[in-house]
Amino acid sequence: LSAGDYGLPTTGIFTVMVKGVYYFRFSSYNDRTPNTNVAMFKNKDRIVSIWDTVGEDNEDSASNGAVLELQVGDSVYISLHAQSVVYDDINHYNTFSGFLLFAM
Repeated sequence: LSAGDYGLPTTGIFTVMVKGVYYFRFSSYNDRTPNTNVAMFKNKDRIVSIWDTVGEDNEDSASNGAVLELQVGDSVYISLHAQSVVYDDINHYNTFSGFLLFAM
């Protein structure tokens, strides 16, 4: 099931509905493709990122995460930098998840 199956928006952007402290993480996979540069944003501010360049190794994955204090209306999302790519298939190597640690 997807978010749309539950009547939730499927924009790929998490919008805060409960003020609090949240934990988010994401992962990315590169399979002999050009550079991968993926970042997590809070509103329009870059919070953390990952970077992989093509080298002698063929397959790489990376992950990063952050604890954020968020206000109602804030948004959190993942962005792929221009001129970079990620690889994915039915195994879903690229992820973005998060949860509320505590409300404020």
